[in-house]
Amino acid sequence: AQLWTDIKKTLVHLVDERMDHGPIIVQAAIPISGDDDAEAVRQRILAQEHVIYPFAIQLFAEGRIEIEGRRVRIRGEAAPSPDACLISPLPRR
Repeated sequence: AQLWTDIKKTLVHLVDERMDHGPIIVQAAIPISGDDDAEAVRQRILAQEHVIYPFAIQLFAEGRIEIEGRRVRIRGEAAPSPDACLISPLPRR
């Protein structure tokens, strides 16, 4: 059994007047084990970015993003991820 010692996240957010502050569109959580080196963590984060960035662009292009203050709501189907990494909302496959 793998022992996870930390969780890192990566996210895509809308831009506002402050640095790294806009409402979050999509985010992914990446479990980190005590055996992971920096390169392994970087590669796992990058792999999730390759999923969430195109998905965020797709949501935007389809007009499915609704902004309510600092919250983003996604119109249409968005289910929890069955994978080890959590992506919220889950891209359609």
